[in-house]
Amino acid sequence: MECYGHFHSCAGVSPQIIRDIDPYQAVAVDVATGKPPRIGSRSEHREFLKRNGYVELGNERIKPKSVEYNDISPREIKQTIDQLRSQR
Repeated sequence: MECYGHFHSCAGVSPQIIRDIDPYQAVAVDVATGKPPRIGSRSEHREFLKRNGYVELGNERIKPKSVEYNDISPREIKQTIDQLRSQR
């Protein structure tokens, strides 16, 4: 028997429950109050982010973008490096 296309059998499979987050004092300011709020649950956290237009960033690694330097000559690179060194 399939279980929503993920498991071959539903027998003995129970739902996993993730505990709620511990309360914390937000660092960012809430537009509703003008102060950083105390967040007490995941739902409060989501509402706070949505209300303020904040985006939560994870700890995923960002893949570096490849850069094409075909249109830059070695001479231009040397000139730029010299200019940057002279500005110190």
